[in-house]
Amino acid sequence: MKVRSHSLGISIARGIAVLLAGLGSRSVMAQSCTPFGNPPAALAGVQTVPSCTGGQLLGPWNDSDGTPRYACLYESANASTLNRLALIVFLHPSLFSADALENLTNILDSLDTANVSDDPSRLGFIVLAPQGRNTAHFYPPGDAQGLGWDNWYRQVNPLGDVLSEGVPYKENVDAATIDHFIAQEVATGKVDGNRIYLTGWSNGAAMAYLYGTSRLNVAAISPYSTPDPWQAFNDPCPQTPVSGLQQNPGQLQIFNVSVPTLHVHNACDIAGICPNGELMRQQLLPTGVSVQDTILDWSGTPYPNQSPGPVVANACDPTCGTNPLGEDNLSFTVQGLQNHLRWPYNQTAVMLDFFRRHPALTPCAGPIAGCRTAAKSALIMKHNPSKDAKDALIWKWRKSQATSFDDLGLPTGTTAYTLCVYSGASSVLAYTIPGGASWMAIRAKGFKYRDQAATADGISGVVLKSGADGKAEALATGKGPNLPDPTLPVTLPVTTQLVNSSNNICYTSTFATANKNTLTVFTAKSP
Repeated sequence: MKVRSHSLGISIARGIAVLLAGLGSRSVMAQSCTPFGNPPAALAGVQTVPSCTGGQLLGPWNDSDGTPRYACLYESANASTLNRLALIVFLHPSLFSADALENLTNILDSLDTANVSDDPSRLGFIVLAPQGRNTAHFYPPGDAQGLGWDNWYRQVNPLGDVLSEGVPYKENVDAATIDHFIAQEVATGKVDGNRIYLTGWSNGAAMAYLYGTSRLNVAAISPYSTPDPWQAFNDPCPQTPVSGLQQNPGQLQIFNVSVPTLHVHNACDIAGICPNGELMRQQLLPTGVSVQDTILDWSGTPYPNQSPGPVVANACDPTCGTNPLGEDNLSFTVQGLQNHLRWPYNQTAVMLDFFRRHPALTPCAGPIAGCRTAAKSALIMKHNPSKDAKDALIWKWRKSQATSFDDLGLPTGTTAYTLCVYSGASSVLAYTIPGGASWMAIRAKGFKYRDQAATADGISGVVLKSGADGKAEALATGKGPNLPDPTLPVTLPVTTQLVNSSNNICYTSTFATANKNTLTVFTAKSP
């Protein structure tokens, strides 16, 4: 092990002390249920600031409750706007801070060397570790209050605040915080937008599943030791995840139903988390979410060592709990407590390789059926082979089918857009416009994107306007050396589609003829 193994033992010992000290406390109870589970958790103590040793402290950023939020950022030395790398978001366990990433795991050991991009020329990755809040938890005594994530108020709709039967419900502030810090890092241009991944530990693993199954920009999820975020322990407002609209308060719609997940957890775990994790798997599979199980047996590795490490087991250990809701006590197995407080070092490479093998679905794989059309469209592509600074792109989409403000998603948060250009059915160009700080709302009518440096695939401006039939509009402009180079002339017809990452709503133009189609210029209008 590296030097951090010393802090590992100290931190685990402190964690055991904290847990055991709280055995006499009682778990909190919800006042009432909402269409999104329990009411939002309120602050229960002073907020702390992580140290982020060896990394960069991000924040403070105030969430919608006015609470200052922080994150730790660790960028590979190989990351740049010309060498975009995978982004891994680590969500810490309850009672521990974001510094658990550096102190208790070995994830950062391969920050510059792991191949997560599936490209030997792009080694390394970026890690973002947001920090939760000090709140009450629906966990067994010992973890009824402290630093952690509110996975019991499940309003994590990717569109942000929503109305349910005319009642407004704010977005979960922890989900909004994760949105913010992801968008902040994506805006640097150093992130491969097709490789945004989630991992976490314990309560952070639960939040990773809740958040990641409702964010289409998340390519894969692989956390450790997950209590079911929809139904565990004495939660008075459990819900079942569903892939469609919820029909009653006992259901919760999730949106990222194609996300692959690898759940690493212990055969013998604290408070019966193993059978509870299996319940989560049974709940997710009908929605379409893939859950690959890796169950670990630590019995051959003395506590708190990491060598030889856990081996893969076939099933949960029944002596450590059989209740699918988890066992509401901590005292029945010291072994489960010890296992839970150790990150499985020998599984980190397995998790990173799972990420490598699961990028997001390739954008612009082929024209999408059912996109919204417009009465007027235009496309201009200019490519100067000797001077990239002269390259340019303009796409206009006007007098279109009805598009609501909600249809536009939340580009100021995590909604990204991809502009795809097809020659026939073959993709020739893909321009990705990330969500985040470069966007601003245009009152309650739409959004505007501005980036004079044209960092993201050369896109310098985007305008999206909602409206009734004939009133909705879209515009995208690009320039300079970051624009992907088209191969001109192109074969007609040419189809252009702008695709929303939050809901896959798309806007299309088809050009059967061209005004110009030369080695350097393509221009077309429709009609």
